[in-house]
Amino acid sequence: MPETTPEPLVTERELTAVLTQLGQRAKQDRRESDDYRIMASAESVNGVMRRLSHGAKSAVLNAYDVLVDKFGFEHSQELFDFLHQVPARAHLYEKAFNAETHVGCVDRAMAKVTEEALTAAGRGTAGARQQGQRIDAAALAPDGNGGIIGNTAAENALILATQADETNRIQRLSCDVRTITERIHEAHPELKPETLAATVRLVLATAAEIAQEQDGLEV
Repeated sequence: MPETTPEPLVTERELTAVLTQLGQRAKQDRRESDDYRIMASAESVNGVMRRLSHGAKSAVLNAYDVLVDKFGFEHSQELFDFLHQVPARAHLYEKAFNAETHVGCVDRAMAKVTEEALTAAGRGTAGARQQGQRIDAAALAPDGNGGIIGNTAAENALILATQADETNRIQRLSCDVRTITERIHEAHPELKPETLAATVRLVLATAAEIAQEQDGLEV
């Protein structure tokens, strides 16, 4: 048998050329798609943002219907709201896992997002589900060093944010009746100031009661 010359090993330059060609072909295919043409038809940056928002909402609605119709999920506003977060959360998880081990970051990110989707649909672990999700979402916020702030800092930040929000709401509810009455009377001089002031007091008192009943705020 005559000796045969083995095939030469693929060089790094050849491999790079092949990968580059595949990337360019994928890019070309994407730019020839209907989705790209719709996006490219925008006449302004605002138009691009609107098309992006519309496309994301359509994808969320489709995913929601499939989860309900095919996989038996119950209709839930919590699940619907969570699906809007999936692309951003998956992206941040990928970056976090990639920085940690560089191995299986996409699979681990999708597993994490799937687990959170099950929790949002009431199929996950019991407990303080909503607050836990708020902390997990806030924990993915980037820090100044290219990482994420983590759950401890996120929990403290949410406590401060909640306190600040409650303070602002109390200040808004305790707004001076006279100032409100004068502002409305300037626009509608036909209204009697005494009747108007009584109405404003009634509205503010009712708003305070609602805030106390629903949010536990002491006004």
